Amino acid sequence: MKLPVTIDLKTLVPEDMSVPKRRLEECSLSNLGWLCRNLGINNNDHPEIKQTLAKLNTLRMKLLLR
Repeated sequence: MKLPVTIDLKTLVPEDMSVPKRRLEECSLSNLGWLCRNLGINNNDHPEIKQTLAKLNTLRMKLLLR
């Protein structure tokens, strides 16, 4: 489901994180859920992982509670 927001996920996720490009193309609940669950798997040692996951989880919760 595409959301009625225009948020560029590429601006929230650092470029040097390992993430499938298609997960950043569209701000959808599906992509946000995937990122919140899986981003830390390949990027656990990234210095910005905690901040990035916090931003994504906050966005996801705001959209779910709309």
